[in-house]
Amino acid sequence: MDATLELFAELSIGLVGFAGVVSALGHSRLSAATRSFRIGALLINSVTALVFSILPLLISAHGLSG
Repeated sequence: MDATLELFAELSIGLVGFAGVVSALGHSRLSAATRSFRIGALLINSVTALVFSILPLLISAHGLSG
């Protein structure tokens, strides 16, 4: 189970990096507000996934069990 959560955390970090690259290099015909919303939503989703995949590891490290 821990390996699955660690993999999920690594994928979330990759998604955050991808969002950064897209926001820096992306040129589209969308309005600035729409583009900003999409990048913000991508970042929020990936950071939330990262936090909730690392949280069980932190809780178990402090001696609490399920």
